[in-house]
Amino acid sequence: MTEEAAPSRWLGGASTLVALVSALVALALSLGSTIYTFWPGLTPDPKTKVGATLAALAMDRNVSYGDFLLRVPLRGAGGARPAQEGNVFYLRAKVEGFKREQLRVRWFTYESHNQTRLARLGSTAPLEEIFRPQAPVNEQIAQVWVPAPGQTGDYFVRFELYTGGNVLLSYVDSRPFHIEQA
Repeated sequence: MTEEAAPSRWLGGASTLVALVSALVALALSLGSTIYTFWPGLTPDPKTKVGATLAALAMDRNVSYGDFLLRVPLRGAGGARPAQEGNVFYLRAKVEGFKREQLRVRWFTYESHNQTRLARLGSTAPLEEIFRPQAPVNEQIAQVWVPAPGQTGDYFVRFELYTGGNVLLSYVDSRPFHIEQA
């Protein structure tokens, strides 16, 4: 009788082990969907559609860099003096497919009459992070300070939106504006 009982005990122990391993695998597989059910914001972006549009909404003229930093204290254009005059542009980005990624902006000032880029007036930082989408489809507005050209003329600013990997997603030109130097 002991010879017959030994194989059945071994088989009983093996089936218990198989049931335990199966339960642990099922728990591990369902844990991800349970987390996403209770915290949907953690769901990864499916990236079924990617793209972006950038719009220049408005401009505040003659804002010193120091005043800009009071508006947006965590940002900086890098290297500007607090008394330096410039313009603040309001940019809206509509973004799809870049959840929790960094999107960066680069800007350049152009002369309006001949669309020539001013070599001395471009982004002071290579790329400035201003947008960080938190959903697969996201819309955000940000402020960007741009120093004023130092001479009389008509100008516009071109803003370029890049992914963290430096892929150009969109660009937009501001409305032309006039600078009068004394």
